[in-house]
Amino acid sequence: MVTIRTSDTHPLHIDVVMEPPNVYLDQCAIADFADSPQLGDDFRTTLLDKKGTLCISGLHLLELSGLCPGNSYTRIQTYLTSFGRHFAILDFDPNSVLARERGPSELRPRAPIDFELTKELVLKWNGLSEISLGIILGVLTNDSSLVASLRQAHVAQKQSIHDDFKQFRQLYLSDTKAKERVNKSKCPDPGQSSVIDYLYCEVRRICLRQDLGERDTFDFFHSIVSVSYADFVVLDKKWAARLRNIRAVPGMSKIFGANEYPAFLREFAA
Repeated sequence: MVTIRTSDTHPLHIDVVMEPPNVYLDQCAIADFADSPQLGDDFRTTLLDKKGTLCISGLHLLELSGLCPGNSYTRIQTYLTSFGRHFAILDFDPNSVLARERGPSELRPRAPIDFELTKELVLKWNGLSEISLGIILGVLTNDSSLVASLRQAHVAQKQSIHDDFKQFRQLYLSDTKAKERVNKSKCPDPGQSSVIDYLYCEVRRICLRQDLGERDTFDFFHSIVSVSYADFVVLDKKWAARLRNIRAVPGMSKIFGANEYPAFLREFAA
């Protein structure tokens, strides 16, 4: 949930807290819920009744801004607006999240939150209506220079990540000893380190074995962050299957695919 307040010493305080239950929706799920009044209304009503938090990747906000103008964009923006302040923008990069987890104790409570992007967008808000993800999306859409800079940075990062994984996978497939080392090595114990440390290791291992396509790069990243911190996560079918093949540990989310909306809504409402 996002709270904005003022004081005599600071004109604007921006607080972001992930109030449970936290639910992360992939971009495809957001679009489907916005397009289906029954599914969308059921989910929103339950989340608001439980005073939970809708979580979304900052990268997905950027991708959604690319739908503007258009009917799909309008439906999604309207739907996201209907959640009011009950939202949190997650950092899609597990490396920066891990750095905060391992850093000063005051950074850890909001380790998965992309606070810098949230703050930048909130500061551009006109303050004339209740803050919401829909308002945030509109602010981003209307700032073409910010969209261009974020897109440029993400494209460069995506290419770098894909190139690195391609090299690691070639080594894994061609070098018997390297493959044996990977297969025999153990991922960090989440009880001794953190859930995201464990999950990051396990997902990297899966992608070495199953490949990481260029289009999968950011799905790889935001899936790790969301499953490490949210209570419920809805991903596309491919990534839901991949994450469910990992041994579940305390702290990992309940994972659903985009073909399992009724099952997700039943369990979320229980």
